[in-house]
Formats: sequence, structure tokens, C-alpha cells
Amino acid sequence: RKFSRPQKTLSLQPAVFLHNQYMLRSTQRSFARRPAAFAAFSQFMAMLRLVQRDGGYAALYDSEAGLYAVQIYIHVQAGAVKHVPEGIYLYDQVGHKLRRISAAGAAELRQAHFPRNRSYFTEAGFSLFCIADLSRLEPLFGSQGPQLAMLEAGCIGQLLMDHQAEFGMGVCPIGAMRFEGLRELFGLGQQQVLLHSFLCGPVDRSIPLAGINC
Repeated sequence: RKFSRPQKTLSLQPAVFLHNQYMLRSTQRSFARRPAAFAAFSQFMAMLRLVQRDGGYAALYDSEAGLYAVQIYIHVQAGAVKHVPEGIYLYDQVGHKLRRISAAGAAELRQAHFPRNRSYFTEAGFSLFCIADLSRLEPLFGSQGPQLAMLEAGCIGQLLMDHQAEFGMGVCPIGAMRFEGLRELFGLGQQQVLLHSFLCGPVDRSIPLAGINC
């Protein structure tokens, strides 16, 4: 913003963040050419679990009114995650289970990405999709439902980015893709919409988790 006349300023107290705090949560576009270990994959997904508490659910990310209307779908490429067959899955956030929706291969998913992202998709191994069920939000929030769902998807993305390195994973947020052609493969209803997606896979980092000063 440009001001018409000079404004008074107030300097804030300085704060120092560690170099690895910037690097470990950064977007990853290069992934290790090996399958993700089942234990690491399971722990990574557990960040998105819903835990029953006080008559409702709690999670490591925020959701308006505790509805958790954003569901997590996963596409796993062949051989990308040990003990997980290729296909599309719904992540059961309460039971911490994968429910297989279809055996869709990588070809359909790859074509849905814009050309600049296809090589990242091939390397990544598995993809996460934040899909909102607007029918759960509209009765309470009306036209604000989609915006609230987007906020929830953003909280999920922040959680994944901030903690990816703890599980030896890398995360690459995807801005847009041609998803409409995939709806049947995902078995979606008319009021289920894609909000955000991420390419994920194992990453070998040389940056330690312990702090390094900038």
C-alpha cells in the first residue's frame, strides 16, 4: 500500500529462526527413487487422524465447528509404498485405515496434471487430495461453506508441510489440475469438490532436524 504522506513506524524486536526451520518445511520437487516404508507412510498419514474426544473429534489441524468436512483421498502408484497396492483410496481418519475406491493406475492421474507437474508426479509416488463434502457445511454455513472448507484444506497443507521431514517425506502442493475427468474414478458425489492436492514421497535430506543458526 502506498501512503499519501509519511507514516510513523515502530520497529519490532528482532527474532532469530533456525536455518533448518526454513529448509525442512520447504516444497519438495525431487523425490527418492525408492518405495516409501509402510511404517513411515502410516505415521505420516496419522497426522490427519481424527481422535474421539469429549463427544466429538479432535485433530492436529483446525476445522470450523469441528465438522471435519474435508476428506483425504490418496492415489498410490505401483510399488510406491511398501505393502500398499496401486490405486485410489479414501483415508478413514477415525479408523486410521485405507479404503480402496478403485485400482486406477498412474496414467489417468498423470494426464490430469498440467505438463510442468507431470515429472514431479511420476517421481513422487503418492498423492493426497483434500475433497470437501459441501452438503455437510451448507446447512450450517450456507454460501460460506466453500470458503470454510478451503481454510480447513489450508490447515491440512500447513500441517503436512511443517512436519514432512520428521517422517522422511517430501510434499509438493499442486495449485491446479484437470480433476473433473477423474471424478468417476474417485467415486465422488455432485457436492464433493477438490480443494487442494499434494504430491508426496520419500526424500533424502542432508539437513539435520536439529537447529542450525541462520
